[in-house]
Amino acid sequence: MIEDNTSILSGVKVLTTLIGALVTISVAFWNYFTSRKNLMDIEKLKHDLSESKSLKDARREYEFEARKRLYQEYEPLLFQLTETSENALNRVQSLARSSKNIDLENNEGLSKFEYYAISTIYNLFAPLAIFHMMQKNL
Repeated sequence: MIEDNTSILSGVKVLTTLIGALVTISVAFWNYFTSRKNLMDIEKLKHDLSESKSLKDARREYEFEARKRLYQEYEPLLFQLTETSENALNRVQSLARSSKNIDLENNEGLSKFEYYAISTIYNLFAPLAIFHMMQKNL
């Protein structure tokens, strides 16, 4: 009977060892395949992030170059528009003062097509021309 118990205990030990080995092998396979999947997911995520970063970098570079070009072309025209608008305003104020004091038709500066009349036309239309250039360039 002791021999039977010993053989049963030995059989149980072998069986538990086999079950333990199967569980260990199963867990090892599970870890291998899940870690492999995780590594593939990480690589895909790295690829997506690097692609997103390169797209953002390209967009930032494009916007920077576009702004730089805009400022190079637009700022001088904006400065000229400010100056010519101020000259036009001064000329309109001058004409208003002149019209208060004297008759503009009898004023020799405007009745004849001389310097004052030509410069008045220039001063009034220069801001419009510059504004048109700004629209065309933009």
